[in-house]
Amino acid sequence: MVDITSYTPGAPTEALHAIWQATLGTNPPYVLPHSKLHALLNYPTARVFVASLSEEVVGWALTYTIRSGCAPDPKSQHLRGGLAVLLVHPNHQKQGIGSTIHSTAIEYLETAVRGSFTLSSPPAKEGAIQLGSAFPRIFPGVPESLQHEAGFFQKRGWNLGERAIDLYGALPPTVELGRFIALAEERGVSFRPATAGDRQEVMEMEYAEFGAFCGWPDLFPIFFDAGREADIYLALREGRVIGATIAAMPGSPAHERLAWPDTLGMSPYKLG
Repeated sequence: MVDITSYTPGAPTEALHAIWQATLGTNPPYVLPHSKLHALLNYPTARVFVASLSEEVVGWALTYTIRSGCAPDPKSQHLRGGLAVLLVHPNHQKQGIGSTIHSTAIEYLETAVRGSFTLSSPPAKEGAIQLGSAFPRIFPGVPESLQHEAGFFQKRGWNLGERAIDLYGALPPTVELGRFIALAEERGVSFRPATAGDRQEVMEMEYAEFGAFCGWPDLFPIFFDAGREADIYLALREGRVIGATIAAMPGSPAHERLAWPDTLGMSPYKLG
């Protein structure tokens, strides 16, 4: 009979990484170093459930919780849950193990989300659990290359109708931006890195336009606090900030919240 236990933060994760490598890791784009997986499993908002048969680890699930909205919005302080990863070793699939892990993880997330309703003002009346995760971000859902696995989740009540797209890739050595910049300048738009003095205006814009995007606006203060405001790129019109994006450069504070940039090399690699 399968035994489900909670992973103890800081405990060894070699057995969990071995299952990753035997499942997702057979697809080269999804190979993940053990050190990175260990960090994701030990993120402060993570809860990991481990399935064992006769003390052999045969599967696991990783869940995260995150504030459902941005920091200044009193109505969105309750939690949103995410089933970030669910894996069963190929030798033990189709034996009900995945279903047992899934039920345990969802029960935990439902309890955590409902228990957080009073954090919002007025108290929230409903919450959400997503398949995938916002931040830390591993997959926003079931990857297209793994759509043959989607049926498992659909049978357990998941609605996979909403599509999310994450694009990762190495940038070429040079990019000819001249014609794009010229087109923007014709419309009165200019671009530059942010400075510490831009913080208030950037945050006002982010919270006003993207306050419902859980986790995204709250990344910007982390960059300003870390002295990495130059990693934030601004679009301006008539001197006012009308857009902002983050470049996850080497050593970026975004890296602990993203699974893949460290696997793409040392060039500037991820734009959000």
